[in-house]
Amino acid sequence: MTEFLHMGGYAAFVWGAYGVAALALIWLALASLGGQRRARRQVDRQRAARRQGAPTARPDAAAETGTATNTPATDLSRAEGAL
Repeated sequence: MTEFLHMGGYAAFVWGAYGVAALALIWLALASLGGQRRARRQVDRQRAARRQGAPTARPDAAAETGTATNTPATDLSRAEGAL
């Protein structure tokens, strides 16, 4: 068992790599949970605003009136011009 833990003299590199990977996975899980909480709070605020009758911005509302300045077609033409 001791020889396994020493990893043939490379234990510091092997266990260090496992440690870094474990920390990255823990950070990723915590960041994902935080993002999920933020998204849920935002959805809850939007639902509460709708229930109270407050106007909410709809991304497609400007496209319906023809006043959209950031439509996908506009973005595409800008992107093609940048090439």
